[in-house]
Amino acid sequence: YEHITLADIAAMVECPPSVEKANGQWAIFSTLQSRKFKEQEQKGEFWALWADFDEQPKPLDVIEAVWREIAPNTVAWFYTSRSATADNIKSRMIIPLSEPLKGASFTMAQACLNDAFESRGFIADRAAERPAQLCYLPNRGEFYDWRKTEGELLDTAALKAALGSYRQQRIDAESKRQADIKAKQQRLSKPRQNDGDLSPIEWFNETHSIDEILLAAGYEQDPAKSDSYRHPRSESGSFAARVWRENSRVSTLSNSDPLFVESGQAHDAFSAWCILEHGGDEEAALRDILKLRDAPMF
Repeated sequence: YEHITLADIAAMVECPPSVEKANGQWAIFSTLQSRKFKEQEQKGEFWALWADFDEQPKPLDVIEAVWREIAPNTVAWFYTSRSATADNIKSRMIIPLSEPLKGASFTMAQACLNDAFESRGFIADRAAERPAQLCYLPNRGEFYDWRKTEGELLDTAALKAALGSYRQQRIDAESKRQADIKAKQQRLSKPRQNDGDLSPIEWFNETHSIDEILLAAGYEQDPAKSDSYRHPRSESGSFAARVWRENSRVSTLSNSDPLFVESGQAHDAFSAWCILEHGGDEEAALRDILKLRDAPMF
């Protein structure tokens, strides 16, 4: 491994090399020389956060403006990736820290950073949350652009002010997930209710949860944020699908997800099941509901 300083990276942002991606320089922002995720999580000491935007990316000016909103008057660097074009502005950002984070704290901070951007309509690559994930440094391709924000290096107080609410959301979500598991176990132990007055779709929505439908279809639940899922063919690794608990619906920001709707419309349990298990064939889904409803409980 070769050592590189944050000052070296800052200079690269303004004046990057231009080499094939396979030869491009990368970094793990830890002083521990290891590419093993467990070792970095346990022993790593990280001096920068970073984010990767390669799915439905937005212009650097927009990313910069959002960061100024999240953490005003702090230093951050933004640059387009080697494969970016003027019409597809894939990019990364690096946030140097004034003091290091231990591995577990870094992983949480990375997740919260992505949460902050995703709450504002971005799709961040969740792979960056893994403590030994490689961050490719500036490398000029056919299109290159960069930005920098001025201010202070991000310290613990500024980090807490910027991302503390997202950390609490993750803690609360895990508590809720555990409570939901217990509630589901209790619910399954209760006798079946009389459902003769419900329509087939109403019956399905009453007896099936969004979560079980997504999991059965191969979706992966964010272990730290139980309302978020990523679909099986996700290229970015982003947990772009969200379950809205208040009305038992699911929507997604990823246009490669079968549940994506341009208007942002959310699906109830039946609609999601119809798309994921029946290819959108509502008549076939209704026929299967009738079979499920008439089936003996055991």
